Amino acid sequence: KTGSSIHIGHTGGPLLGPLYAAADQELRHQDAAVLELFQFNTGADIGYALLAGKLDAGFIETDKALALLKFAEGSGLRIAGAIEFPYGATLVIRKDLDLRLDDLPGRTLAARDAHCEMLHQFETDAQRLGVDFEQINIIHLPFSDLIPALEARIIDGALLKGSQALLAQYEGHKILYQNWDVAAGDDCCPATLAQIEYFLVVRDLGDAVIAKLVDTLADTDELAPS
Repeated sequence: KTGSSIHIGHTGGPLLGPLYAAADQELRHQDAAVLELFQFNTGADIGYALLAGKLDAGFIETDKALALLKFAEGSGLRIAGAIEFPYGATLVIRKDLDLRLDDLPGRTLAARDAHCEMLHQFETDAQRLGVDFEQINIIHLPFSDLIPALEARIIDGALLKGSQALLAQYEGHKILYQNWDVAAGDDCCPATLAQIEYFLVVRDLGDAVIAKLVDTLADTDELAPS
């Protein structure tokens, strides 16, 4: 691939901001790899395109990437990097509501699990700030259902990890509370799944090309978040 572009598959969305920035000719360094992006409907589709040799690399959700590597053992596919976000506990309030912490009693909030460390941390902080936590209606939903439940107005707020909070903000919902001192790694949120959103899966492009690709993506850390 020396001297030509690297074809990368992705599924879109704001969590892939570093990829878009790395592909932007106005933002990348002069000696950076040239990236050509192709959008797919699912991570599975990206996996099939990698196996067919139609892509050089792809950003795939963690569970789908691990399943792909297990399925395609011996194919030469491997993980070269990941997009990570801080874990933390973030309470996101529905976009049409204007609430403070002491307005939460009587409201319905959703969390992933009754044993999730994010929920325990929020309960501790809420009680410390004088909120009657026992009067808050807490329901439990899978992570994948939390933002849709906000959108459908089924719940008033949701406890989300960092990357999900970014997605919720993208939809117009509002952050009311955050605590970045929560450590991932409990049964609800294993450390890897809590912080990594996408794995960068690559074909055998040669170590030099892969290193240049990774360096080009890592250079986006120097850019402003916007």
